Amino acid sequence: MPLDASTVAAMLIVLLAGTVSGLSGFGFGLVSVPLLLMVFDPPRVVLLSVALPLMTGWMTLSDPRRDIRWPTVFSLLPTAIAGAGAGLLLLHALSKGAIMLGCGVVVVGFALIVLRGWVPQTMHHPGATVAAGLASGTLLTSTGLSGPPVVLLLTGRAFPPHAFRTTLAAYFMILNMVSALMLTRSGALDWHDLRIVAVLAPAALIGAFVGRSLVRFISPSRFRTFTLLMLLVTGTTAIVDGLGRL
Repeated sequence: MPLDASTVAAMLIVLLAGTVSGLSGFGFGLVSVPLLLMVFDPPRVVLLSVALPLMTGWMTLSDPRRDIRWPTVFSLLPTAIAGAGAGLLLLHALSKGAIMLGCGVVVVGFALIVLRGWVPQTMHHPGATVAAGLASGTLLTSTGLSGPPVVLLLTGRAFPPHAFRTTLAAYFMILNMVSALMLTRSGALDWHDLRIVAVLAPAALIGAFVGRSLVRFISPSRFRTFTLLMLLVTGTTAIVDGLGRL
């Protein structure tokens, strides 16, 4: 397909998001979705946020797998898959403006929570796993954002860094595969969407490689501050744009 301006813009967005996720182990959707919604319609953005991390997640899973907390992964998945079904209904029912607004609120809210260091004290309650999985799955197929509920859950449970990264990667890999099947069966996608995935995949892979190679050179605190400020900007932009489309 020709590399028009929108495709080039999407490649740069995906490259940036891949780099952030390579550095942190999550954040692909948080960085890319608010910006991609300014380029593509919501169903295509959701597909990209599901398919592209499938192509890069294996890099984290190639690390030693003994630190993956499989009980947490398998306890999240049932309600996450149910939520993904509900999210598909929302994707078809909501306008682009409403989805952009919701996406921006989630991104800005997550960034503010992390900046303030606030973590709910109920994260060790079994119901927290149910709620996080349901919210994560619903957000994934309606907006392309599955990370915030699960990131907050694992943060609240004080997962060590490597267990945090690998557990998130395993969870997202399984949920994204199931969600990709749901999106395909819903009939909302066509071959043009899949060609866009193929065109943008190299940028996502390059970004992930770059991010992983920079881990040892970049100060975690500076990277965290930069990423959160970037999320505040992109999330606020999505809110303003979404309100303008309502």
